Amino acid sequence: MMKLRSVGPGFGTAVLAPLLLAGCVDPLVNRPGGEVERWSGRAEAVEAADLRCRPIEFELFRDGLAIGGRARELDAPEGGIAGLGGWWVEGTANPNGSFLFTLRRSGPVLEEGPRPNSVWRGKFGPGEVVAVEQPPSCGRRARLVRAAES
Repeated sequence: MMKLRSVGPGFGTAVLAPLLLAGCVDPLVNRPGGEVERWSGRAEAVEAADLRCRPIEFELFRDGLAIGGRARELDAPEGGIAGLGGWWVEGTANPNGSFLFTLRRSGPVLEEGPRPNSVWRGKFGPGEVVAVEQPPSCGRRARLVRAAES
């Protein structure tokens, strides 16, 4: 019969550490693949009755009908585990230019605050677009400007 051995205290840490940090790596779907349009902009802070939504800075790309990129809170803490937060962007655009993308929280969520994800809608124009956060989130509006091609 097989005997079970006692596992040392480092075993739990070795198993849990990768699970805690798993959300900190950008997903593989968040990489542009060909001719891309780059967009950047910012959503201002919103004070709602029951929550405080911080300003968000966006760096997006549009690769055909796919949208990806990153977003981060401008006044979020920089250091420690709290500094690991941020969002990755994933979404789609329609041939007519309208789009839908989702912000999903990267890393562990350790504090009260905005939902770990939110949905945004808008329509691409020739040089700029306004993306609107959909309810039940904060209702922020982001003005995104197309980056000059280099």
